[in-house]
Amino acid sequence: MIMKDLLSGDQAKEELKLSEFHITELEKKVDFKDSIINKMNEKEKTYLEIITDERKKYGIIETHTKKVEQALKIEKLKGRFSRSILGGGVAILTILLIIK
Repeated sequence: MIMKDLLSGDQAKEELKLSEFHITELEKKVDFKDSIINKMNEKEKTYLEIITDERKKYGIIETHTKKVEQALKIEKLKGRFSRSILGGGVAILTILLIIK
């Protein structure tokens, strides 16, 4: 009877050691997984910052492009107006020369 109790006690101690070992290993795995998740979250933040910066950059480029397009339209209008005035002036001078 005492021998059985000693054997079952020894078995219980061994099971406890194994259980503690498994718990320790599981905690290590959980810590490792947590570190991977944290790294992935950091990468996600970095990617989101990059995307935000790129959107800002494209917004600035788009604004600048619109300004350049407007300036080009204005210059085209000025050119047309100048040619019209110049053509009208040449026509008037030609008529005046013909009349004199």
